[in-house]
Amino acid sequence: LPETVTITVEGNIATVKGPKGTLDVVINDGITLHQEGNDVHFTRANEKKQTKQNHGTTRANVYNAVVGVSEGYKKVLEMKGIGYKAIMKGEAIEIWAGYSHTVVINPEPGVKITLTNPTEVVVEGINVVKRHTKPTQKNPQGGIMEKPAAIDLSNVMLYCGKCSKVTRVSKN
Repeated sequence: LPETVTITVEGNIATVKGPKGTLDVVINDGITLHQEGNDVHFTRANEKKQTKQNHGTTRANVYNAVVGVSEGYKKVLEMKGIGYKAIMKGEAIEIWAGYSHTVVINPEPGVKITLTNPTEVVVEGINVVKRHTKPTQKNPQGGIMEKPAAIDLSNVMLYCGKCSKVTRVSKN
C-alpha cells in the first residue's frame, strides 16, 4: 500500500483515500480484509467456488481503487478516419466523427478530458464509471449503478443522439 493511501473498512465497504480522491469498494460476501501496516490481506471464509471468485474480484477491485486514488488512470485515444477531429468547448469536447453533425460529450464528474492534438483525446479519472446492471436479488431494480472500474476503451465510445450510432476510437 503506498504511504499516501489509507483504507478503512466499515461493514462490507472499504473506503480507499488518496491524494487524487476517495473511492468506496464493496467487499463481497465471505471475504474479510485485514490491514497490517502497509500490507493488505484478503481471506475467504470457505473454499466454495463462488467464494474463491469473490476473493479474486474483491482483491482486484481494491487494487484498482488504490491505483486510482494514488496515480489515477489515463487513456490516450486516437481518432482515425477522414475528417475525424475534436475541439474543446470548456470542459466538454466536440467531435467530428463522420456524421453530418458534431457530437458533444460532457465528462462525468471526476473525469477529465483533454486534447493533445485534434485527433488525440486523453481521458483521465480516478476509477468510477456508471454501468447498466441487470436486476438481481440484491438489486431488484437493476438500472444504472456506480461501480469501481478502470477507464477502458470499452467504456469510452462516441454516441450520436441524433442518429443513434456509436463510433469506436482506437487505442494509441
